[in-house]
Amino acid sequence: MPSASTLTGVIANRDFEMSQQEFETLDLETLVIQDQKPVLRVMLNRPKLANAMNLKMVNELMAVMEKVENENYRVLIISGGHGNFCAEIGRASCRERV
Repeated sequence: MPSASTLTGVIANRDFEMSQQEFETLDLETLVIQDQKPVLRVMLNRPKLANAMNLKMVNELMAVMEKVENENYRVLIISGGHGNFCAEIGRASCRERV
């Protein structure tokens, strides 16, 4: 079992474990991050909804991209977890305001 200071997940059907240090200030609910500076992998993680985007996911992606821009990453890889990239922008999200 991973310690509290690590995240685990699946990217391209491969398990990974990573330190949470770089992203401990971000409270991510819809993304899983794998930090291998200068590469950052971001996996969309809403499996019950086939990774459909909602306002929360968009805001989290924007926060991650801002952090990437400010912290010397050279590559950002965005993938979908659980067999889907992104099914749609959730209909309920269309009614939310940015």
